[in-house]
Formats: sequence, C-alpha cells, structure tokens
Amino acid sequence: MTANRRFWLQWIAANALGELVGLGAAAAVAIGLLLAVGEPKSLIAAAALALAMIAAGTGEGVIVGWAQWRVLRQRLPAMPQGRWVRATAVGALVAWTFGMAPSTLMSQQETGGAPPWTPSELQVMLLAAAMGAVLGPILGLPQWLALRRYVRRAHWWIWANAAAWLAGMPLVFLGAGASPTGASPARIALTIAATILAAGAVVGAIHGAALLRLLKQD
Repeated sequence: MTANRRFWLQWIAANALGELVGLGAAAAVAIGLLLAVGEPKSLIAAAALALAMIAAGTGEGVIVGWAQWRVLRQRLPAMPQGRWVRATAVGALVAWTFGMAPSTLMSQQETGGAPPWTPSELQVMLLAAAMGAVLGPILGLPQWLALRRYVRRAHWWIWANAAAWLAGMPLVFLGAGASPTGASPARIALTIAATILAAGAVVGAIHGAALLRLLKQD
C-alpha cells in the first residue's frame, strides 16, 4: 500500500469515527431533549432546542477536528493542533446555526396554525443535498484559513467540502428516517450509528482525495 493511499484511508477512518462520536452525541442530545420535553410548542422552546443543538454541533466540530488533525499532522507537522481544531469548531458552530434556523422557523409556523408541509422522500433527499452543498463551504471556510498558511491553492478545500457534504448530507437524512415506527431503541441506535459512519466515510473519501492533491503540490 502506498503512503498516499494509507493517508487517504486514515483520513476516511478519522472522519467516519469522528462523526460517529461527534454527530452521534448530537443525535443523542436531540433525542434526549425530545423525549424529556417533547416537541417545542413555542418559538422560545424551539430556540432553546436550537441553541442546545448548536452547542452539541460545535462539540462535534471539536471532535472531528481533533480526529482529522491526528492524520493531517503526518503531512503538515508545523500546523498546531489548536489551529485546526478551532477552525473546525468555528465552521461547525456557524453551519449548525444556519442549519437549525429553518426547523426553528417551521416549528413556529406550525404552532401558529399553518398546515405543516410534508415533503416526499425525493424532495427530502434533494433538500438534504442542497443543504450539504451550502453548509459544506461554511464548514470548510475556517479550515481553509488555517490550511492556506501551509498549502498553495488551498481555496479548493472549500469546494471540496461542498462536494463532500452534497453527497454526505442525504445519507444523514436517509438514516434519520430509516427506522420504522415502533423500532426498538437498540435498532434505532444501530441505524443511526451505521448511517453516521457511512456519511462520515463518504465525506472523508471525497474531501480526502482533494486534500491529497493539495498536499502533493510542488
């Protein structure tokens, strides 16, 4: 196995496991809050739930950033751990803030008596892909600011994240609705874990390939 292929596989594993822990913890927070207090009935309750999820999402960024840095330091030993982890956490904070806004506003619309919109499965996947294409660059932008100190043409990292999350976000949404009604907690947990691992691996494979090309520049 070549060194480049080993690096790419390690990057995929780091992303998959980082997302399993980080995004899995965020999912656990969401499920726990919904079980404890139920669906938010007011804008204040919806906003409080959104803030809790943004905090959990920022924690996801810390975990994923640390896992990525453990691999990235092989090629960029001069990059401090804190710089990459902070950049990843900031990207996650902003992305989760933008990502939670639609659901918060929709919950208020439903509370106000407007009939809820029920999208088809195809519409959900298309919306998820669009969300990934928008949030991917938001996640990648702070990392680019860190990466450009060490890599030429590092701006391509932003678009690599757009492509990666365009492919990965539909998997997250697909897994969120994969468990049938009445499924056991163990089955739900396994479904969520498998989905997060798959999404993290797909995302890592795509922007990991782009990262390799950036690191191989003269």
